[in-house]
Amino acid sequence: MYRRNSVIARNECCSDQPVSTVIHINGRYPHSGKRSNCKNDALVYVMKGSGMIAHGASKSGLSAGSVVHLKRCKPYYLKGQFSLYLMSI
Repeated sequence: MYRRNSVIARNECCSDQPVSTVIHINGRYPHSGKRSNCKNDALVYVMKGSGMIAHGASKSGLSAGSVVHLKRCKPYYLKGQFSLYLMSI
């Protein structure tokens, strides 16, 4: 389950415009499979909590202060209990 608080109200799925949002992860996102964004790269900053990210073929632990660069079109999923700030670049 996840909850999103938009910082900039833009549609990340259908726009080439930058997106900035806070996302709260509690479990796994997406619930099954992987997600990718072919419009933009993104930077993820973990504000609090901990978990992991599977990005492409690698898996990495996440904790408060972690920063991850998500490359466009590279599938990923998130798992854990944490809040993150996501900004498309």
